Amino acid sequence: MPAPRKFVFRFRSVIAASGGSAFLVGTSDISEEQDLGVSYLFCWDGRWRSSSFRGAAIGLCATERQSSILIADADGIVFHWENDIITPVAVDAGPDGPDTLGPVREIRWIAGMAYLVGMGRTVYRSQDGTGWDRIDMDVRCADLDPDLELEDKLTEDLYGFESIDGFSSQEIYAAGWNGELWHYNGVEWRKIVSPTNLAIYSIICAPDVAVYAVGQAGIVLKGRHDQWRILIADHTSRDFWDATWFLGHLYILAGDGLYRMVGDVLEAVELEFSEMPLTSKKSPIALSSVDANRETIWVAGKKTIAKSTDGKKWTELPYGNLSASRTTSNEKRD
Repeated sequence: MPAPRKFVFRFRSVIAASGGSAFLVGTSDISEEQDLGVSYLFCWDGRWRSSSFRGAAIGLCATERQSSILIADADGIVFHWENDIITPVAVDAGPDGPDTLGPVREIRWIAGMAYLVGMGRTVYRSQDGTGWDRIDMDVRCADLDPDLELEDKLTEDLYGFESIDGFSSQEIYAAGWNGELWHYNGVEWRKIVSPTNLAIYSIICAPDVAVYAVGQAGIVLKGRHDQWRILIADHTSRDFWDATWFLGHLYILAGDGLYRMVGDVLEAVELEFSEMPLTSKKSPIALSSVDANRETIWVAGKKTIAKSTDGKKWTELPYGNLSASRTTSNEKRD
């Protein structure tokens, strides 16, 4: 069930960590309503911990040994969390930084490095999150206008990366608007012929050695290298926002629920929490993020966070303990 009305936080993105723990980023009702520009990093390891910072966090990733967390800001700032200290780092402070072409969309840890993508096909890479290199020289758009209003953007032929993943530093895939798929071999980018022109919101390089891409109007693609096919073409108003791999299956997240691929068939996952079944809630569920490791799968939404060790029985975390937790602020961002 969603958190009670008195719960003041809003979750945006979650990543699974070892030992059944997790990290999340989000904001608060007051910050959203008053446009304060304050975000929060939450950690669950049997109890809640949280830290506040100035920024518009859109996602996060963990470094190799989960010794530090990297949090991406929509405007091209990466917040480096380690030992309960959050330090802001500008990805590119120059005139060609990611904030000039539109918002950052995703940060992901791939084969020992962090990758950051966004609108205009911006791509940056870092070994530890404290120094970033551009690797989009032959793929970035040069004529994207970041000042267009939303209604104008919808009529423009715009391009951007929404998601990135890879099997190694020599086999990276990025995807985004207009169904675009690109491959990076560690040196240069090459465009892949895509079977769709629908926007792709999440791309996953799965343990079954296939790449999956999900997105607008319920589209699901499967492929690798230059061979791609449409696995699911739902063609509805339901968009798939995120995906992850857990216990041999691809799990796909829509705003209204979670789905699992069994072979080439899409099945709804019954999110029955231990305290109360989903169907008994008075307000609709609003999910935004899913992530998993070998131990646990997590789903997060505006006022919901739950986990499962088998994809069948789900447990919500105690929201009251988080609302009472103490937050700490980092140094002000530049």
